Amino acid sequence: MEYAIRYPENLSALLLRGTGPIATNWEHIRKHVRETRQKVDWDRLQRYWTGQCIDDDDLRQALLEIGPLYSGKRRSNPVMHDARDMTTHWHFRTHNYAMREQIDWSVKSRLREIRVPTLIVHGDKDWVVPLSHARMLLEGIPDSQLEVFKGCGHSPQLEEKSRFEKLVRDFLSAHGL
Repeated sequence: MEYAIRYPENLSALLLRGTGPIATNWEHIRKHVRETRQKVDWDRLQRYWTGQCIDDDDLRQALLEIGPLYSGKRRSNPVMHDARDMTTHWHFRTHNYAMREQIDWSVKSRLREIRVPTLIVHGDKDWVVPLSHARMLLEGIPDSQLEVFKGCGHSPQLEEKSRFEKLVRDFLSAHGL
């Protein structure tokens, strides 16, 4: 979204998946995880979400704990697979930087500046980014449409791959791309 606002001449269309115009706050995350009764180390989860992981293993352990929450329809998900794969390289400093940068992040007041057709795709069971964030995008971006994938979590592109791919192809084709 920041790129679309800063460099509008470089875009013909925009696809936004599982995102919103404001950061998801720690209180939302904590509330959701409590409701699921997923066993987590609360200190580790807070370190993960606020960009304070201690080392690469701390990051991996946080992902192993929260991985099951990413799934909607699918039992397996890439977060769990990657976290279990001991050959995957984890970079806690990169993660920490990204998470700290997004704590107060917002482009909500600038959404009207996005002037290209925009497809917003969101799972209604997304625990990371609430569906209300996708609705803010729809409300704020002038030429946008929202497709909600019922029963999907944070990765509808994986949970309903065929539907997602068709949707994207049709969107791009409708806009001459």
